[in-house]
Amino acid sequence: MSLPLWPSSGAIKARDYAAKRRKVKERADASLVHESLSASMVIQGGSGTAKYMAKLEREGGQIWLTLMRTLDGLEQEATRESFASVDEVEKYLDENTNFRLPDFR
Repeated sequence: MSLPLWPSSGAIKARDYAAKRRKVKERADASLVHESLSASMVIQGGSGTAKYMAKLEREGGQIWLTLMRTLDGLEQEATRESFASVDEVEKYLDENTNFRLPDFR
């Protein structure tokens, strides 16, 4: 059985995706040295308008994630978590929120 000389388009797409994810993490890590990053989203639902806000900032060697939710302008929930790396932040966001690391600016 001979192997193809060129990688399949699926392999190229996976490699491109991995490179983009690495660049997003590097950008976030570098930006957090000088500034905080934030993201927000608004979701309309049967119980009203929910606004979700998230903020990433570096303090004392840790990366802090603050999450807030307001419903019709009234704060409902606030959470603050610390992480040792951008990888940990990305994993937490993916597993526990609707935010993704590229959402942060």
